[in-house]
Amino acid sequence: MAVADLSPIYQRDYEANLRSLSQQRGSKLRQYCIERNAPDMHLWDRIGALTSVARTAGGATADTAVALTRRRSKPSSFEVSNLVDPDNIAQATQDPRSDILREHANAHGRKFDDIILTAALGSTEDEAGAPTVFPVGQGLGGVAQAFDFNFITSVNEKFWANNVPQDEEKVFIIRPNGAKKLLQLTQATSTDYVMAQALASRGIVENWLGYTWIVSNLLPNVAGLQYYYVAMTKRAIGLHITKDIWTRVTESSEKSYAWRIYSAFAAGATRIEDEHVVRAHVLES
Repeated sequence: MAVADLSPIYQRDYEANLRSLSQQRGSKLRQYCIERNAPDMHLWDRIGALTSVARTAGGATADTAVALTRRRSKPSSFEVSNLVDPDNIAQATQDPRSDILREHANAHGRKFDDIILTAALGSTEDEAGAPTVFPVGQGLGGVAQAFDFNFITSVNEKFWANNVPQDEEKVFIIRPNGAKKLLQLTQATSTDYVMAQALASRGIVENWLGYTWIVSNLLPNVAGLQYYYVAMTKRAIGLHITKDIWTRVTESSEKSYAWRIYSAFAAGATRIEDEHVVRAHVLES
């Protein structure tokens, strides 16, 4: 009797589960970017602000200059691969492939966040490939800057000075020490200022002062206890997906027919609008 090959079913089931896990417990930042699908290098259009001029009755129509520039993103490929011995599957009370599935999702999620944070804080490229460093004017704080209420409102002031609309969705990405500092701020915890339900259920008020607060351990270290935190809007970063997460689950004949669990994706990112990112240089304590 011929034995049916069930590996395609396992593969489809694995990929569906991996995508679900990636959304639930993978990347914390992907949903806060502008996302585009493109086969290779992608160009992001940037249109400068226009100025309204007085109209002269009966006169010639005034042509208003417009600045059109582009930033580009280039994809890179990333992968995770594991072998699962068939004896391990037979002896385990729970199929270890499920645990590996979860870790694949977490690994890809962290890599997406790395890509996004690098784009937010690093150099970008224009259409011709010339580098554009992070603008000094978009940085606040310094070597002795405490993460306190006055500093957080200074970040708000920076966005307002840049004419970023107040209703623009924004996120503030902080480290665990920053989350601890928030819990020590009366303005972030008192029911006179915030809804207590979020604090009770999540341990932090996730939406405060116009930000969705995200705790991440991936923020870059400057020196010692100095770190860069990041505040940005959804218009700041362009995430370019060449090939979203895909998987293969096959038996490997050269490895005693162990199961090869493989997943990968290809993506890149760039900072589209500098004015929509604020780099917060803080000293943790």
